[in-house]
Amino acid sequence: MSHGIWSLSFAVVLAALLFALAFRSYTLSWETTILDPDFFVRAVQMLGWAPAQLGFPVPDADTVRSAARDAAGQRTWALWLTGCIVVYGLLPRLALVLLSAMVWHRRRAALQPDWNAPYYSKLKARFAVLAPPTIVDADPGRAPGVAPGGLAPSQLSDMLFVVGFELPADAPWPPEGLHADAATEIQRIDGSAPARRALLDRLAQARPRSVLLICHAASSPDRGTERFLRDLLAHCGACRLWLTDAARDTADAGAPQRWIEWLQGTGLPRVTAVHKREDALQGQGTQP
Repeated sequence: MSHGIWSLSFAVVLAALLFALAFRSYTLSWETTILDPDFFVRAVQMLGWAPAQLGFPVPDADTVRSAARDAAGQRTWALWLTGCIVVYGLLPRLALVLLSAMVWHRRRAALQPDWNAPYYSKLKARFAVLAPPTIVDADPGRAPGVAPGGLAPSQLSDMLFVVGFELPADAPWPPEGLHADAATEIQRIDGSAPARRALLDRLAQARPRSVLLICHAASSPDRGTERFLRDLLAHCGACRLWLTDAARDTADAGAPQRWIEWLQGTGLPRVTAVHKREDALQGQGTQP
């Protein structure tokens, strides 16, 4: 990480230097009081050897000794300075980044702890004897709500409503054996608020004698399902809940039990839960 940050810093500095040299005029020269001019010639040639291998120019002896600063000479000085920064600043850091990456790649397997070492064995033993958490304020549950009242028999029409509620997209619809006619209306809703309101408005107009609500047995009932059932029971006579599986039209033996226990806890005794096709179509079910 350190070499990577330094490489990025050198790249930023190099970009700023090139931008400055491109749009500003600078005069580069050597100044000394006691050193011989040949010292600078040798220093420039030694420092410029490595950049020259990459194509950067090196000022000759006349350019170094010359007091006149022409444009061509200044351009050579600028490129020589840029090459020194690249060769002696940026490239070593990039090489160290690659070296560090190679070392890390070879040694990262050793970063995995040896769980059989005595230290880790001691830690595992200490964790194993820790007491499990104790729930001191367990949820006492929710008191069953008041069962909604239905319509009187004289207010009901001789109709059957079949409603698919929040079924999976691949569930066959309508289920085999159900056909819409004058006495049977089949609908499927996605559970959204507008779809629920539209269905409840239709039930309030039709007041069917029976409603067959088809739900996916593998799904989990929630408070939204409870509210929908309570609103639905206010507009019909009887309600059956057919718990089906999207693939087989019959639920696993243990899947409906969660719904049955949920119906018991929510206080909806008027809802009959069934999970077999013949029970759903014939109106024979098991009371929860």
